[in-house]
Amino acid sequence: MQADDELCLCFHISCRKVLNYIRIHRVKLPSQLAECGGAGTGCGWCRKQMQKLLSECEESPPSALEIESWLEARTPQKHKYSEGRAKYRAALPSGASSNSGPANSQDCATSDPGLDTPVDKDLPDMGDMQTRFEPDECEG
Repeated sequence: MQADDELCLCFHISCRKVLNYIRIHRVKLPSQLAECGGAGTGCGWCRKQMQKLLSECEESPPSALEIESWLEARTPQKHKYSEGRAKYRAALPSGASSNSGPANSQDCATSDPGLDTPVDKDLPDMGDMQTRFEPDECEG
């Protein structure tokens, strides 16, 4: 896999984003990676690969210049990774995922786990909304 390939296919989280999150937040437990854009909380396919990357980062973290070769040596090829996920999801019981998340892989990035409808389907465009805070409202 390349640095900008998606590691978490449900939430479109790249390998680079996960590696940077591990480095910046000094992640020690795989479960902490869920705070990186929800990585690993959809179908669950990426959890083992994220755990492997976390372990490898503890042993020998990549520099910015070597990230591509570092990933190539430690991750599967992109198409094999995607094919493996498709088989994994097909083997799940109908309407279920490893954590009761979205059943349909097309809904992974737009659904709230456990709900049948996309979360953002009927929400207003956030660009139209403005929130103003006075300085005293934000301070102690």
